[in-house]
Amino acid sequence: MKIQFVNLVHELNRAYPSYNISMPPLCLEVLAELTPKDIEVSLLDEQCDELNFEGDVFAFTLATQLAPKVYHYADILRKQGKKVILGGYHPTILPDEALKHADCVVVGEAEGVWPKICEDLKKGSLKKKYSSRDSDLSMSPVLTRKLFKEKNYHVKNTIMLTRGCPYQCTFCVSSKILGGYRTRPLDKIEEELKYLDTRKIICLVDDHPFHDEKFNDGLFALFKKHKIKWVTQITADRFCDKEFMKKAADAGCIAVLVGVESLNPKNNESILKYQNLSKNVAEAIRHCEKIGVSSGALLLFGLDYDTEDSIKETVEEIRKMGFGFFNICLLRVYPGTVIYEQMLKEGRIEKEWWISDKDYNHNGKLPGYMGIYYTPKSIDAKRLQELCLWSYIRLNSTLDPMMYKIMLKNIMRGNFSFAGKLFMGRFYLTHQIRKLRRELNRKDDS
Repeated sequence: MKIQFVNLVHELNRAYPSYNISMPPLCLEVLAELTPKDIEVSLLDEQCDELNFEGDVFAFTLATQLAPKVYHYADILRKQGKKVILGGYHPTILPDEALKHADCVVVGEAEGVWPKICEDLKKGSLKKKYSSRDSDLSMSPVLTRKLFKEKNYHVKNTIMLTRGCPYQCTFCVSSKILGGYRTRPLDKIEEELKYLDTRKIICLVDDHPFHDEKFNDGLFALFKKHKIKWVTQITADRFCDKEFMKKAADAGCIAVLVGVESLNPKNNESILKYQNLSKNVAEAIRHCEKIGVSSGALLLFGLDYDTEDSIKETVEEIRKMGFGFFNICLLRVYPGTVIYEQMLKEGRIEKEWWISDKDYNHNGKLPGYMGIYYTPKSIDAKRLQELCLWSYIRLNSTLDPMMYKIMLKNIMRGNFSFAGKLFMGRFYLTHQIRKLRRELNRKDDS
């Protein structure tokens, strides 16, 4: 028997910022490690592979925006007599919908039930639904990266340290799906470092890796011991904690992507992102530059208090603050979240927008990840998309003096790889966005 794990993506090469940070799907490697040795495993990852399905059983992980695409291939494979297993955020929230396109659905964290699924597959007694939640991370396997050895990822050196998030932001699915906040045992993390290139920068892929102070102390000591250089996502409250950031810098942190989301307090209050309120982000940037940590901003457009003027003001203010890199997301309203239920009551979103045939009021010529499947409160949907494209170019210009200042500092610190990725990422992104805007203008003219 051969199981092929499948990771599909949206139009990756069409101006998607994460194109420049494509990385291995660690959640699928966890399952591969838990698969019995008498079952052959492989990975089909659209980030770096042509779609070529080979196997007897196909296990897809999927988020909501990819549901139609996954369902399409799942239906084809089942017609060929193959077994299909679906897991991830979307099947966890809507298992009955997913079961229309699968032989089996996993609700929650698959690692808790994967050995049982494999056992049932071999016996020919696969059940339609398996459920698991709050997996014990002390039992989680060390990832040897056997699925990824021949894959060409832009960022290969990745590691997961924690699971879950203690916050309750209304737009986020993580806190609803992944359960309580948990940390991996430090000895397992240390063992896993053997399978990474510790001479190069390591990227932490956690939603919120630094909630537990005791764990942080142990982790930073471990990173110091192995002289690790690392980058991570971080919440605004942690970023503005000077003592914490000094400890992180001393432990090898060279860059952080900060969940700024919005500079408008009303927006942050509306999505319960209270940890961002009354934080002096500009001062935190200056402090981090002094201690050798570069910073980037993660922005979220399309919230209820966003207007055309406020978005433009945010972009200009963010530019002046001194961030070196940026990632802009349009609000995605996922089923199972508080904001989804709110918008349903207000009549601002279709109940099943991800599989609806409705002609939405956004520009459908844009890549799917830039779709707007709800009615924004204070701005036209198409104008919101246009502002998002403008913001990408405005913030990621390779002519920005701040970028060269940060690149130079990183070169002087010996972080040549990071400096190179910073420049190439911004160059590629602005090139793709400009190309996309030209295509849209030509189509509009015709």
